[in-house]
Amino acid sequence: MCDSIQNLRAFSQKVYDVVEEYLCDNQYTLSDGEGVYIDGNNEVSIIPESEAVDKANYYPIQTLVRDGDSSTLEADGDAIDEVASHYFFVR
Repeated sequence: MCDSIQNLRAFSQKVYDVVEEYLCDNQYTLSDGEGVYIDGNNEVSIIPESEAVDKANYYPIQTLVRDGDSSTLEADGDAIDEVASHYFFVR
């Protein structure tokens, strides 16, 4: 299966938006045991690790954020791009 770079970028943005929303909703603090889960339909959600059906599709939230410019956390675009690349094959 080969996907377009546009699909990869759109998916990466989807993951980025979910992480940013999580940070905003939680006043830029992280909760242990929560992370991004990508289901079989490439739907992205934040769930507790204990609810992840397939651990290979679960990414702890701490691995997808970095320190931002204004001493707050922000989504880590490079880490998120790496995650997204596991779900698309682009030539």
